[in-house]
Amino acid sequence: MHEAARPLVGEHDFQGFRAADCERQDAVRTIRRLDVVRHGHRIDIEVEASGLLKQMVRIIVGTLVDIGAAFARSTIWPAFSPPAIAGWPVPPRLPRG
Repeated sequence: MHEAARPLVGEHDFQGFRAADCERQDAVRTIRRLDVVRHGHRIDIEVEASGLLKQMVRIIVGTLVDIGAAFARSTIWPAFSPPAIAGWPVPPRLPRG
């Protein structure tokens, strides 16, 4: 999951990682930091970005979980914009920090 998260850092078009009803015209965002840290059986994922799209982080996390669970391969990331690549959003959680 950590390795699969690395290519997301930087400026990218996150069209495939937003809700279908997202009203933003531009899907280009910059992820400054995306950390995947394991604490025993728990995995924390922290994201710092210039801005977020509707459900962007939930869909990214869901996709990383799929990769970690071997339901997807990390080789999909070079062309991650198409919506068909993105996984299911994870349930909402309260932010920390």
